[in-house]
Amino acid sequence: MKEETADWIHNLFFSPPEKISSRQIILSGDTVHHLKNVLRKKIGDVVFVTDGQGNRYKAEIVDIERSKIITEILETKYMPQKGSLNLGLAFVPLKGTRNEFIIEKGTELGVRIFFPFISRFSVVRRLSQKKIERFEKIARGAMLQSRQYHLPHIVPCGGLDGLIEKFQDFAYVCVADMSGGDEIPLFLKSLLYIVGPEGGFTPDEITQFRNGGVGLLNLGENRLRSETAAIAGICKILAAYRQI
Repeated sequence: MKEETADWIHNLFFSPPEKISSRQIILSGDTVHHLKNVLRKKIGDVVFVTDGQGNRYKAEIVDIERSKIITEILETKYMPQKGSLNLGLAFVPLKGTRNEFIIEKGTELGVRIFFPFISRFSVVRRLSQKKIERFEKIARGAMLQSRQYHLPHIVPCGGLDGLIEKFQDFAYVCVADMSGGDEIPLFLKSLLYIVGPEGGFTPDEITQFRNGGVGLLNLGENRLRSETAAIAGICKILAAYRQI
């Protein structure tokens, strides 16, 4: 085995739990190309891998094939999640790559679960399985880039009723709204932050939120695009919890 370097500081790779046994990790997909052709890794080199469930594996490359790389596990270490707040983000899907921006930056900042949902003024009316898989890929890349070991969940909710069912999983729920206040409840274990479409919510939707005990969070006087409001709200909440 070659002498270990600080490679894990610069390169962390993902392998799903089903490709990890007690002794070996099989790396496949784009990871193979990156290791073979970009980083020029060889048999005997050490790599660091996560399963997205908090485990960091130090592993040695023992075989390089065309479509997969086999590694032998040398060490396993559990990496706790950073910060005490379980933060969820619910957002209405947008056109183009703006959803990917929300997923990427939200993951980097520490969002642990995303709830895409459809509202009355949603421009995008349906999320395909291909689009959800794209979201998951973006989240994996952002997790690795930001040196995290817990992959956020992406849970499509359908319509507003489906989202409201998720409220029971959180100690507090708030939605971005210019009529709201600046205060964020502290010492909570979980919080769900909701961002609507740029057309806003209908009066009926607002009533549903109020009936569900949803708080209103003011992000300032400027009118923000939905993706900007998503990141601004996340930062405001995490700053209050000193997690940023």
